[in-house]
Amino acid sequence: MTRPCAWIAMVALVLVATPSARAHESAPGVLGIEEQDDGRYLIAWTAPVDTRLPSADRIAPRFPDHCTREGAVLDCGTRGLEGSIVLDGVEGRMRVAVVVVRRGVPRLDAVLDGAHPSLDLDDDGAGLGHWIALGAEHVLLGLDHLAFLLGLLFVSKLDRSLVVTITAFTIAHSITLGLAVLDVVHPASALVEALIALSVLLVAREGLSTDRHTSPWSVRRAPAAIAAFFGLVHGLGLAGALRETALPREALVPALFGFNVGVELGQLAFVGSAIVIARAVGERPWTPKVRTALVYVVGCAAAYWLVIRVGAIVVRI
Repeated sequence: MTRPCAWIAMVALVLVATPSARAHESAPGVLGIEEQDDGRYLIAWTAPVDTRLPSADRIAPRFPDHCTREGAVLDCGTRGLEGSIVLDGVEGRMRVAVVVVRRGVPRLDAVLDGAHPSLDLDDDGAGLGHWIALGAEHVLLGLDHLAFLLGLLFVSKLDRSLVVTITAFTIAHSITLGLAVLDVVHPASALVEALIALSVLLVAREGLSTDRHTSPWSVRRAPAAIAAFFGLVHGLGLAGALRETALPREALVPALFGFNVGVELGQLAFVGSAIVIARAVGERPWTPKVRTALVYVVGCAAAYWLVIRVGAIVVRI
């Protein structure tokens, strides 16, 4: 794989110095509103991230007219927080999760976007559906995560061992996703992203290998163990969508649970679709060539991501 990918690495070395050379990142914004005293609310705001679009700094929440905001405090007087909250400037795939915690009223969760930029505060209660949808969307837009899953399929048989391998990967990344979001661990995001790219490159390289057992890091030698190890790393990367956001404490665990369920559903949908396609195609004369081409695509993409992300670490230093 080295020769076909060498030119990509060279181009990446040139591009890494430019602002446009960043890998695509996407994470929802969060607007947390928690009642502190009668009619007074604490506001916490985390802007959404989408590197395909201009800066999200122009996005700002607009509160009901009878409320006045001073810094992180929203004063709505005796009427309390009622009416609507509107997000100005949100567009495209940007998502903003809004969590409103009021005394004597069920918690209100909603996800706003360009098509639905406002929230009626009279809507009913909370639900996991919004967080599940965010988790599924996040994983299905995470090309490096999907590339690793595809790489596991390249080096695994479509039998029970694949189920064990995917399960080990799922459990591992669920653990670190939770630890990171709950602020138990504090990973360096740049290093995590570089290790994710390295994991994709490893499985792609092995997808072309005919010698299955010489390397101690061979996925074929211990597929569940290797998948679990890199699952820990991928979980830290997936946590970036919720880590350091403005979620009120009351909403953190439900949001984490729903988000993780969404991640797993998105992952299962991808793996299931890939298996269905593989079985439908079967062993036709052109199948090996298509498989090899896909391995090269995944491997070259991983090489590009790795150079970009390592280069970003070096530039920061």
